[in-house]
Amino acid sequence: MSSVTSGATATTGFVWRAHRRGKVRTLLGAALVIGLLGGVALASLAGARRTASTFAAYERQNRLSHLAVNTFVPDLDRVNAIAELPGVDTSATWLGLDAYPVLDGEVIRDFRYTGVFGSYDGRFLTQDIATVVSGRLPRLDAVDEVVFTPGHAEFFGVGVGDEITYHYEGRPDDPREPSTDLGESTYRIVGIVELPPVLVDEYDIFEGAVLPPAATAERIDSFYYAWQGLRLEDGIDGIDPFIEQVVNDPRVNHLPPVLQRNDLIRAQVQRAVRPQAIALGLFGAAALVATLALGGQGVGRLVSRWRAPIAPLRAVGMARRQRILLASLDALVAVGVGAVLAAAVAVGLSPLAPVGAVRRLDPDGGFVVDATVTLGGAALLAVLLSMGAVAVAGRLTRPVGRAPVRRPAWLAQRAAAAGAPVPVVVGARFALYPGPDERSTTVGGALAGGAIALGAIVAATVFGASLVSVISQPARFGWGWDHMLIAEGGYGALDPDLVDAALADEPDVTASTLVAFSDLQLGELTVPGMGVESVVPGIRFTINDGRAPEGPDEVALGSVTMGELGVRVGDQVPASTPEGTTMLEVVGSMTFPSIGIGGADHPSLGRGALLSDDGLRALVSPGQACYETEGALCSQAILLDVADGADADAVIQRIIARNPDNTPGGTYEQGVTRAADIRNYDQMRQGPLALAAVLAVAAIAGLVLTLVSSVKSRRRELALLKALGLARAELRATIRAQALVTALVAVVAGLPLGVVAGRLAWTRFAEGVGVPPSPVQPPVALALIVLVALAAGAIGSALPAALAARTPVNEALRAE
Repeated sequence: MSSVTSGATATTGFVWRAHRRGKVRTLLGAALVIGLLGGVALASLAGARRTASTFAAYERQNRLSHLAVNTFVPDLDRVNAIAELPGVDTSATWLGLDAYPVLDGEVIRDFRYTGVFGSYDGRFLTQDIATVVSGRLPRLDAVDEVVFTPGHAEFFGVGVGDEITYHYEGRPDDPREPSTDLGESTYRIVGIVELPPVLVDEYDIFEGAVLPPAATAERIDSFYYAWQGLRLEDGIDGIDPFIEQVVNDPRVNHLPPVLQRNDLIRAQVQRAVRPQAIALGLFGAAALVATLALGGQGVGRLVSRWRAPIAPLRAVGMARRQRILLASLDALVAVGVGAVLAAAVAVGLSPLAPVGAVRRLDPDGGFVVDATVTLGGAALLAVLLSMGAVAVAGRLTRPVGRAPVRRPAWLAQRAAAAGAPVPVVVGARFALYPGPDERSTTVGGALAGGAIALGAIVAATVFGASLVSVISQPARFGWGWDHMLIAEGGYGALDPDLVDAALADEPDVTASTLVAFSDLQLGELTVPGMGVESVVPGIRFTINDGRAPEGPDEVALGSVTMGELGVRVGDQVPASTPEGTTMLEVVGSMTFPSIGIGGADHPSLGRGALLSDDGLRALVSPGQACYETEGALCSQAILLDVADGADADAVIQRIIARNPDNTPGGTYEQGVTRAADIRNYDQMRQGPLALAAVLAVAAIAGLVLTLVSSVKSRRRELALLKALGLARAELRATIRAQALVTALVAVVAGLPLGVVAGRLAWTRFAEGVGVPPSPVQPPVALALIVLVALAAGAIGSALPAALAARTPVNEALRAE
C-alpha cells in the first residue's frame, strides 16, 4: 500500500513539475498581488489597533495623574493636606511662579508668554512626565536649567543651548498693592518638551517654561498658585469618591476646586483617536476584501490552467484527490508565498502607525510586529485563499458535463451594433467573459477587486475633503466671530465698566458681546457652560438644529451632551442651582468653540451648554453682581466683530491697553483654536494617503496579472484573429480595450460605492464629535481619480498587449 501511495505521489510531483515549467512568472505574479494588497490590509488593521492603544501605553509610561487640582492661591498647606487624603497613591505638584521673561532689557508681561511652571516635587519630570521633543529633561538638582515648550521656544526664537532671563516678583495679598521686586535669574535651555495632557484641544495645550525642583525652591517666594497631580489607588474609578472628599473635608474645601479629570481627558482623546482608528480599520477591511477578490482571481487562474491536463490524467486512472492536489499546487504555493510577503509588507509599513497626533506619543516607535493581526491575519488570508483554490480544483476535477451556453457580452454586442472597430468589440468580450482556461469567478474577482480598491480610494478622498472643509471654515467648528479677547486663560474676570468704556471709544467694533464660562449641573451630568450676554448680528453661533437661547430658561446643547442626557430639541432638562432645581427648555443643537477655562473642562464641539448670560448667572451665582459680590460669576471673554477695512490689530491693542481685567497683560487676543478631534484627525491624513498609494499600486499589479493571464488563456483566439487578418497593432489595441473596459467597470461600480461610503463615514464622524454633518464631494479630485484609473488601465496593458501581438499563429493553432 505504501509503495502505491509513494508511486502516486511521485507521479503527481512529476506531472506538476513538467506542467509548471515556464509558469513561474504567473505564480509569482499572483503571490505579488496577494502580498502587496494583503500587506496593505494587515498594516491598516494593525495600525488601527496600534492607534487605538497608543494613548493607554503613553499613560502608563509617563505616569499620568488621574486627577489634577488647581489651588489658585499660594497655599502649600492645602496641597499637602490633599496629598494625605485617603485614596491618594502619589501626589506631584507644579507651582505657578510670578516670573516675566526679559528680552533686550524689556520685561514682557503678556500673559501668554509669562508661564513659568516650577516643578515642586518632580511633576513633569517623574510624574506626568513631559515628552521630550529635542534635548533632554532638566536634572532634578539643577538650579540653572530650564526646558521650554515648542510654542514658547518658537515665540522667543530660542532652542537647546540658549539662555533666557526671567524677572521675578512677589504678588501681594491685596491686588491693589504693588508687587515686590525679587530680582532676576538666568537659565540655560536644555530641552524642548510637550507637557501633559496631550492630544487635547489646542486651547488646553500648556505653553511655558519648566524649572526643576532645585531651581523652583530658590524662587518659592514668587509662587502664587499650584496645579497638583494625583494618582489614585483606584485609578479613574476613584475620581468621584475623591472629589466628594475634597468637597466635604474642612481642611481642603475652603476654596472651590478647579479640577482636571483624566477620565474626561481620556474620553476626549478616545473621541479624537477613535475615528482615526475606525477609518484606518475600514480602509484595511476594504483592502482585505480587495485582496480576497484579486487574490482569489489569481488563484482561480492558476487552478484553471490545469483544465486541459486533468482530463487525460483522469482517463489513466489518477485518483480524484491527487488531481485536486495537482490542480491546486501552484495556487497553494502562490498563496503561501503571498501570505509570507503580506506579513513582511505589513511589518514594513508598521512605522506609518500610529496615525495622527497620537503618533508622537508611541513608546514603541519604528517597526512593530502585531502577532494577532499580522501573523494571525496572514494565516487567515492563506487559509481562505487555499480553501478557495481547493474548491476551484474540486469543481475542475469533476466529470465533464455539457458545457454551459454562454450568452454574448451585452457590451460587446452594443459595441458591434454601433459599428465599433473589431479590437474594441473583442476587447470588451475579453474583459467581461472568461477565456477557455478560466472560470467566470476569476473575471468577476478582477472586476470586483478593482471596484473595491477604487472605492476605498474615493471614500478616503470624500472624507478628507469633508474634513478640510470644516478645518478651513472656523464657523463650522464653532468660531463665528472675527476676534476674541480672554482674561488670563479664563481665570480672570472682566470688569464690565472697563469693557463698556473701551468699546465705546471704538466705532469700528460693529458687534460685541461678553461671555462667561462655568460648569453647571444638568440632570446627573456636569456640563461645561457658556453664558452669552446677547446674540447679535455679526456674532454667529453654529446652530445645527433649532435656535440660540433667548431667555434665561432656555439652553442650546451640543449633540454629544444631548446624547448623554437623552434629550432632543423641544425637551425639558432639569438644572441645579444653589436654591434648588429649575427646568430649562432645549431650544437648539449647536457646535461649540473649544474655549473656556484653560486646563479645566470647557465647551468643545459636541460638548457644552449655551445659555443667556442671565440664565447662566441664575444657575451659578444667583443675585450676585460681578465685582460687587465675592464669588459672583464674571465674564471672562469678549467676542468682537470689526468693520471690514478697519485696522483690527490696532483696535484690539487699544482695548487690551485698557486692562479690562484690571491686570496688566492679563487680557489678550485668543486666536482660533481647533478641537482635538479635528486637529488630530487633520494630522493623520498622510498615513492613509500612503496606504492608498500602495493599494493603488497593488490594484494596478492585479490588473496587469489579469491581462497577462488572459492573454495566455486566449492564445488560440488571438492566433485565430491574427490568422484572419488582424495586425499586431490591432491585437495590442484589443488588449488595451480589454484593460480600459476593466478599468471603466471599476470606475462605474467603485465611484458611487466610494462616494456613498465616504459620505456615511463622514456623517458618522461629524455626528460623533458634534460638527455640522455636511459631506463634501470634490468634483476635481474625483474626476482626477477617474482619469488616473483609466490611464493606469492603458499603461498597465502595455506588457500584456506586447505579448498578445507576439502570439505565434502556427504553434497556437497546431492542434486545430
